[in-house]
Amino acid sequence: LFTTSVPVTINKSNPTQFPDHKSILLLTSNKQQLERLGPVKKTVQCWSEASEDILRDCLEYVDWSIFKAAAANLDEYATTVTDFISKCAEDCMSKKVVRT
Repeated sequence: LFTTSVPVTINKSNPTQFPDHKSILLLTSNKQQLERLGPVKKTVQCWSEASEDILRDCLEYVDWSIFKAAAANLDEYATTVTDFISKCAEDCMSKKVVRT
């Protein structure tokens, strides 16, 4: 086995479910570092039917002509509208903390 990027250890003790295949489990040395660091907490956003309804209601009553009047060109108009929709979506979604 030859690799140029990551040191690899070969684990032959893992039994295979296919007896006609030889199985070699490759573990990188980075796995040891991940085990030392432990779990990491991240905040993720979750969609639900309620958040979709809230976003739909939010966007239904927007006066879109304001964005068109304020933009100097098509790129600015598209960016402004996209940023506004992203902000509304972010405000409507629930947030969870997960461990990875």
